[in-house]
Amino acid sequence: MIPQPQLIGEILQAIDRLGVKTVNTRQMNAVIAGANAMLAELNAGHRTAVAGSGLAAWLRSDETGQSSIYMASHLAPRIGLMVYSREYAVPHDPEDFERCVKLLDAAPELRPHLNEMARAVHGKIWNRLAAEWDELERLYREERPTGRAPKLFARIQAIHDAARKPA
Repeated sequence: MIPQPQLIGEILQAIDRLGVKTVNTRQMNAVIAGANAMLAELNAGHRTAVAGSGLAAWLRSDETGQSSIYMASHLAPRIGLMVYSREYAVPHDPEDFERCVKLLDAAPELRPHLNEMARAVHGKIWNRLAAEWDELERLYREERPTGRAPKLFARIQAIHDAARKPA
């Protein structure tokens, strides 16, 4: 992978281009620590969201996203847990939707509370997604093996379009 000295050199060159011409020992130690942290993450394998592994394991996986974390933050209190999300987000495409499904697969105890996402406070899009979840998930599972999901994408887009129309 990337040699540590090369990464440190690239970081220092970027810092120089941004106008910082010298760094002191403390700052250099921070650059080294940052480079080491970056290399550790780059060298770590993909962390899959394993079905039934639980909410905490899902949060540590590489299969989270803004909409799935938003969803987790509103479903977790139903089972006595807390997940913090400061941003409203909804699935916009099959990849976003997949991360939400992986949340429910990893923490199946959240699934019975999915109707919580249909509350008005979550907006029209979540309301429609929650109402059609079973069909969307059926499309996801049908199309996932192909690596493409045109029917799921079209359905998600139709939900977004319908939610944007005035009532």
